[in-house]
Amino acid sequence: MKTRLFLSIAVVLSLAAAAQAQTLTFSAGYLNPGQLNVENVRAGLDLRGTGIYGLGFEAGFLKIFGWENTIEFSPKFVQGSLGIDESGVKAFFYRSDIVVNAPIGRFVPYASAGPGLLKPYGTGIFPFDTKFAVNYGGGVKLQRLAGPFGLRLDVRGYSIPNVVSKTVNLFEISGGLTIHLGRDH
Repeated sequence: MKTRLFLSIAVVLSLAAAAQAQTLTFSAGYLNPGQLNVENVRAGLDLRGTGIYGLGFEAGFLKIFGWENTIEFSPKFVQGSLGIDESGVKAFFYRSDIVVNAPIGRFVPYASAGPGLLKPYGTGIFPFDTKFAVNYGGGVKLQRLAGPFGLRLDVRGYSIPNVVSKTVNLFEISGGLTIHLGRDH
């Protein structure tokens, strides 16, 4: 029940941000665990690197602050290493972040952090359902390089507590195409 309520609120907030979005980002990247825990190894799970694809909306406040909502998809979240077939496990990530920008013309370094959710699904044996996650990261945006189009590079960490009684840490690096809607930040 709590998960559905949180997801409903997240969807409403995402739609509200999208309606006023100043920047739309399409991204692709690489997701890898920052550390594996003993339970993962015992279960034969190997969270080796996998692709991750996302769509984000950022609404800016002043020139420095922003609020970003992103949904990402990993088509092969878990891979088996000890004969367990986990190849059918996919995952959705949702995050809602406060963004702090340091604009220097079209070059904009930034930092962001916020709460989110991880929802694995699919075939195979997997030890957890929807989980709360905290993410933190930063990167650089190259704004309006060709009309409304720009580029973005992002490095992010995720901390997901209470997965088989341990915390799982993930690392993500991604790049994206940005489309600026409306006025500049």
